[in-house]
Amino acid sequence: MAKIDPTLLLPPQDHSYQIFNSHCHLNDDSEFENVDQLIDEGNKFNVTNYIVVGSNQLLNDRAIGICNKYHNCFPAIGWHPDSWQEYTDEKLTKYLDMNNSNLIIGEIGLDYHYSKEDRIEQQTVFSLQLDLAQQYQRPISIHTREAFEDTIRLLKDKSINNGIIHNFNTGPKQAEAYLNQGLMLSVSGVVTFKNAEELRESLKIIPLDRLLVETDDPYLTPVPYRGKPNHPAYVYFTLKYIAEFLQIDIKTLAAQIFKNTEKLVNDK
Repeated sequence: MAKIDPTLLLPPQDHSYQIFNSHCHLNDDSEFENVDQLIDEGNKFNVTNYIVVGSNQLLNDRAIGICNKYHNCFPAIGWHPDSWQEYTDEKLTKYLDMNNSNLIIGEIGLDYHYSKEDRIEQQTVFSLQLDLAQQYQRPISIHTREAFEDTIRLLKDKSINNGIIHNFNTGPKQAEAYLNQGLMLSVSGVVTFKNAEELRESLKIIPLDRLLVETDDPYLTPVPYRGKPNHPAYVYFTLKYIAEFLQIDIKTLAAQIFKNTEKLVNDK
């Protein structure tokens, strides 16, 4: 394996811009005891704001707790397709009634990667959460994996046009479908991987006012830290890569993406 130039691992020297991480897991077991340190690290990389995303009861509760403590963190609360068995409308409604002013519903969606046996149940729980998103007029954060057709069908059926496709990593055809539905596309460290050619083709057609960046830490670590646990701060490397790929000034891109993400969390 080729050695990495150590200067590529360093934080930026220019601190005149801010980065908004649209999907992180400070509530994960691997990070929850070190939130202070991770936010301090983020500051060194110009990462100043975070959407902290839940996926089950425990992680939802942790996300709310973190966001109550840190003014620069905003909660996304929902039941991931892997947790469909524990979902009830009453549980999500309780969060919405308490935190509706800036709450995103997520991460919710469909994941067909591992199993074909519970697809109907996943769709049912996803649909119920979409109904509450409409009722409470809240944006959503969508997890979709190997489930494009059913995901876009349900979004169209429910007239959902306010939210995020989290970790968007596929080609222009799917990008266009989600964009036509009115959604934002959030790009993770996957874009830095050698085999992400389809995603890079999609980047060429995503309007800058519909683009977000994320880490999905502790997973999907971008180059140059690939192979190590991901940190929320490393969204800087994804932003930097996209700016270079699109030949856009990083400060201009960071400002637009910050505005895009801020619009979602401030959606009243």
